[in-house]
Amino acid sequence: MKKTFIQGTSVLLSAFLLVGCSDGACCEDGVEVLSTLQPNGEERTQEIKKVLVEENSTNEFIIPNLAPKAVAYANDSLEMIKVCACESVQFDASSSYDPDGDDTNLSYLWSDKNDFIINDQSSFEQQYDHQGVYEMTLTVRDDHNATSVDRVCVLVNIDEEYIPLNVHIGGDRNVKAGEKISLFGRAICRNDDLNYAWSVADKLLSTEAVFEHSFEVGEHILTLTIEDSEGNSATDSVVINSI
Repeated sequence: MKKTFIQGTSVLLSAFLLVGCSDGACCEDGVEVLSTLQPNGEERTQEIKKVLVEENSTNEFIIPNLAPKAVAYANDSLEMIKVCACESVQFDASSSYDPDGDDTNLSYLWSDKNDFIINDQSSFEQQYDHQGVYEMTLTVRDDHNATSVDRVCVLVNIDEEYIPLNVHIGGDRNVKAGEKISLFGRAICRNDDLNYAWSVADKLLSTEAVFEHSFEVGEHILTLTIEDSEGNSATDSVVINSI
């Protein structure tokens, strides 16, 4: 039996109120006290959302775990910074938080645009010696293994209007035949209007940023082509092994 419980992402939960129970009907309502989150002294008021609360065989209510919130900074910037070659960049995840847990239980992984792990601390410093576009992905995990992701971009001797197209899907996948998979394709450090084309053996399967599809048994090379408004394009491919 599932009951609806009103909860914010930073909430003190109070007792349930009984409201005329009958068989098959929800008979509890939730009372809440919203508070604000203040990571690094910065006040953030979280919006209220409805969460399903399950009642187990011993009539105890199980409140679902809320995923942490990853917040990645690079030299105090949330999205993108420009630096010169050989200049150090300070990456910081200390503003990340767990809305329903202890922030000290969070773990951190920083990885580059090729998914190579760079660091596992909440903050660290890195120097970039060569011109280029560098994306750093922060993955934050709580003590229930729930995760969230945030990203920052570092432009070394490059202006925002000259960021080249660089497409990323991720590593190869092994899936069960007929099982629907979901892949998210993106252009590294680009958030302008882009066109997406997912194809296998030159057969167009989707034009959405998020690709959902099920494959028959066999090996399939899935290619994503992204094109910008000026006609520039780039591709990335992944092998889908359906067994």
